[in-house]
Amino acid sequence: MPVTTTLVSVYCHDLVAMRAFYTERIGLEVVPFLSDESSFIFLKGSRGTPLALRAASTRPDGMPSGVGSIEIGFEVDNLDALYEEFKAAGVAVVTEIADMGAGLYFVAKDPEGNYLSLSHLNEQVRASRDQLGY
Repeated sequence: MPVTTTLVSVYCHDLVAMRAFYTERIGLEVVPFLSDESSFIFLKGSRGTPLALRAASTRPDGMPSGVGSIEIGFEVDNLDALYEEFKAAGVAVVTEIADMGAGLYFVAKDPEGNYLSLSHLNEQVRASRDQLGY
């Protein structure tokens, strides 16, 4: 059975701060007609699975509320510049830039403590990814 990842959701206590972080620091774009600024903000990048910021109050009963159990990966054009921008802005940068074999990356945290893996993949990996359709 074919499967498509449709959405990654992050439950947030401060939607305003999280929206600002993901739009201003990461570069995602709000899709207004799919968003309700008080409880659900639909964000998209230039490609890949969209991200939804959801108010913590909408978390389903029984869903764990712990932070730090997920890592969201983003590929960026200029990893060095983003790393320096994060450091200058006081974003929690967890690792230095390192080689992961498929390219360079570093790990940081968003305003609510969720882990982010920011990477710049090498040409061979990007070409392979394009051939596979993701």
